[in-house]
Amino acid sequence: MSYDNKKKIPLDEKRINIMEKLEIEYWCEILHVTKEELIDAVATVGTASDTVKQYFDKEPKRAGL
Repeated sequence: MSYDNKKKIPLDEKRINIMEKLEIEYWCEILHVTKEELIDAVATVGTASDTVKQYFDKEPKRAGL
């Protein structure tokens, strides 16, 4: 598993592993997105966390956030 249960953060914060449930939960919380939005972003721009963060910065803000 690529997740450190003691620290509650992924072992490699430079990559987003959407095959790991705990990583999905972590990144959804950090980025304030849904699981579907995260998976779509990774499919669009790749697994590099910086690139995914930039993708969401360019997205129009969602209502209620």
